[in-house]
Parts: sequence; structure tokens; C-alpha cells
Amino acid sequence: MNWITKFILVACTILAIAGNKALAHISYSNRNFGTLIIGTDVSNNTQTISSGFGWADATDADWGDSHRGRFFRFKLSGSGDVQITAQRNDLMGTFLPAFSLFSGLAQGSPEALAHDSSNLSVASRPGGTEGSFRSLTDWSIGNDPTYNTAGDPTSGVLYAARLAYFTYIGHAADGTSPTSATRPVLSATALRTDSSPPPSPVW
Repeated sequence: MNWITKFILVACTILAIAGNKALAHISYSNRNFGTLIIGTDVSNNTQTISSGFGWADATDADWGDSHRGRFFRFKLSGSGDVQITAQRNDLMGTFLPAFSLFSGLAQGSPEALAHDSSNLSVASRPGGTEGSFRSLTDWSIGNDPTYNTAGDPTSGVLYAARLAYFTYIGHAADGTSPTSATRPVLSATALRTDSSPPPSPVW
């Protein structure tokens, strides 16, 4: 498989701005950049997250809760480098951004959305873990069956539950200790979509 195939669908996890508690399953709603045209810029400054620790919490041995971050989706139009930047807003004091980049996509409509407490998710990871999300390595997460009649198992299964797999590409995290007057910008160039192996990430 060449790299242009590997990177044609990429799921990007970015902890960008803190905010209200998240209750939804993994979704790309309002966070799907579509096809990126090399040489153009796209941005999204409307997103919140439910904590300032979700990405870091998913780096340890008991994994992390996928609800504590936000998932962004994009695909690439051709060969070229992609630069990703994450920045907190003015209200967040010393919040430090971090993100991970993965190849893979979570389940989407008409399938049921993925979540940490689905039977498949729980069965696919070690006991005692906090969730399925992992910031620094490959991971997977499952959904529930989609029934012919929503919420009614007796109506028959329209789409079977399945695991979605994410292949780790790279990450960047701001490990400094800024004052409340600073707005840290986290930037990374780590992706190339041609037939050669990708360069080492430049953080």
C-alpha cells in the first residue's frame, strides 16, 4: 500500500478549546474539513472540549475517555505537506493544546456511532481502562448494532456492531507553562501524500 492510499482518510484528534461536558459518541459533526486542497488554509474556531486533561490522560497505562476530546476529519487532494495548528482561546488561561493524528475513521451514519462503553469497545481493551482512546499509539473503538427500528433489538439488525481502527501517525503537545497573558500555538508538519515514506514529524 502506498502512502497516498494510507493517508486518503485521516482522523485527527485535536484538543483545541475547553468548554462544556461532552456527552455524545464519536462524531465529526461540524468538524469535517472535507477534501483539503494543497496550498489553501481551513480553520475551525467554534469547538469546545469537556476537559483540559483528556489528551494527556490517554497517554498512560489505563488509556483515556474518547469523550474528553474532539475528532476532526479530512482527506487530501494530492501530494504535499499538511500543517496542523491548535490554539486555545483568550478565556482559557494556561490551557495547553495537544493533538494526535491517525489514519482511520470512526463509524458514521447510518451506522450507530462509536463509544467507549459499547460491548465491542469494552471487550477489545484490557480491564480497568478508562476508555478506548490512546493518544500515542494505535487504538480501536466499537459501536452498537443498528436495528431496523431504532432502539428495538427485536426488529432485526440492519448494521452489525464493528470496531473502527485508528493507526497512529504522530502527535504534538505543548509542554510549556505559559502565563495567562500568552496564547500558545501548537503547530506540526508531519504528513506527506506521495509514494515515498513520510518524513519524520517536525514539531
